Amino acid sequence: MLRTLLVVVLLFAGCSSNLQNIRTAATNGDPASQFQLGVAYDRGVETKQDLQEAAKWYRAAAEQGYAEAQNSLGSLYQAGEGVPKDYQLARMWYQKAADQGNVSAKNSLAYLYDLGLGVSTSPKTAARLYREAAELGEVRAMLNLGILLTQGKPEVEKDDIEAYKWLDLARFYTQTSKDMTLKWRVRGELDKLSGMMTTVQIEEGKKRGDEWARNHRKD
Repeated sequence: MLRTLLVVVLLFAGCSSNLQNIRTAATNGDPASQFQLGVAYDRGVETKQDLQEAAKWYRAAAEQGYAEAQNSLGSLYQAGEGVPKDYQLARMWYQKAADQGNVSAKNSLAYLYDLGLGVSTSPKTAARLYREAAELGEVRAMLNLGILLTQGKPEVEKDDIEAYKWLDLARFYTQTSKDMTLKWRVRGELDKLSGMMTTVQIEEGKKRGDEWARNHRKD
């Protein structure tokens, strides 16, 4: 979502005519333009923020199968922004986006299963979805999977070493992040876990993380 938002911001930057062009294309049914217009209203880019309008355009694109719009619409339903809060509808839209491989949606869907929001609680399903998204590089999923593994829940065995691996990877990938809330939460969870582990366990967790990073390095 952040990558897409940056693209939209650059597209709109300093030129209201770009927004009008996107609005015209969106009105004519282009799903990518509908999504971009939704982002503009969602974030207040080159227009006044209007979450109801954001939901309207996200929905238009989502109903045409546009995965990023499905994920964004799910987020609005989860938060109750621009639409009434509805976890079941959030789950439905996240599922549609996740089925198309959207990693942010996989993480958000996992969160609903983790906490039992709009769906029966299922730590096993949450762990699977967190892992799928984490393996694809979704940092929030790395954080959430790490937390779940430190807790241990029914059908999800507590595994501090594997948890350290994912939290340390999340730390690495948020080093240059401007999202300070995410950055410090990752570091707080990692510090808390480190205080309960032996040096040998920590080194094994780092080793696993380093191996994962090498295997997923983009040359």
